[in-house]
Amino acid sequence: TDAAMETTATTTTATRMAAVLAMIIFALAVCAPASALPESYSQQGGFTVTTTVMTAPRSEGLGLPVQCTVYYPTSAGSAGGRCTDVASCYMQSMSTPQDAPVAGGPFPLVAFGHNTFISGQEVYGSTMRHIASHGFVVVASNSRYQQPAATAVDLVDCVNALERQQGEPGAKFFGKLDLAKGVGVLGYSQGGAASLDTAARLGDR
Repeated sequence: TDAAMETTATTTTATRMAAVLAMIIFALAVCAPASALPESYSQQGGFTVTTTVMTAPRSEGLGLPVQCTVYYPTSAGSAGGRCTDVASCYMQSMSTPQDAPVAGGPFPLVAFGHNTFISGQEVYGSTMRHIASHGFVVVASNSRYQQPAATAVDLVDCVNALERQQGEPGAKFFGKLDLAKGVGVLGYSQGGAASLDTAARLGDR
């Protein structure tokens, strides 16, 4: 019947349009530049990670030095400091000696604020190691302060110490930090509040 023929024609047209649309979407996906696909930070990054502990002069308070733990990509380990999956990255990082050489860089700097009564490396070491595996230098102060403002002072002092090394020939982090876009901050609980205070103290840095 005419109605049946009309329905068939409509269905055929819709099918063809769907096929054409699918081809257009496929072509756009193929032609899109690789940079349009963001890196997945939920997976382990490609760098082997190690740590170093450094001290920084405290700018406020009792005057005792601040202990800073730094997680960073290293050129030590197999594959020239890079690994290909979670298991190999973890094993490389665990077997990499502390204070190993810093990888080529430069790397963005991130300051991490821990929660009350917990120093950074005790609970959040795996978190900071994960961030560093994506090509970041991550620093945490090992203070026991209960006030966000006091923790923020320590974090700023740690950042200052690393920035001094950035410009000091022969220092471990000489020329290894990418500070062009500023310093990133993050934290948990009290450390979250401390990270906001840290950002305010750092200003445009």
